[in-house]
Amino acid sequence: MAAGARSTSAWLVVAGLVVSLVADVLIEFSFLAGLGTFLLAHVAYIAAFTARTRQPRLALALPFVLSVVSVLARLVP
Repeated sequence: MAAGARSTSAWLVVAGLVVSLVADVLIEFSFLAGLGTFLLAHVAYIAAFTARTRQPRLALALPFVLSVVSVLARLVP
């Protein structure tokens, strides 16, 4: 992070890193607590990367959607 960067997205990335650190510690004691905390960290990361623009860019989400559909198609019996 650049010196003096105080944008919302920068703070959200820092928050995600801190929450991930807490999740690393929690997962040693309770798997579900650590898993839930990692979920919160990922929510912070998603908020950070969508904070720059509010316009949806579906073309950028297409590879992720295709990969999720592919994985789910292999997992469903």
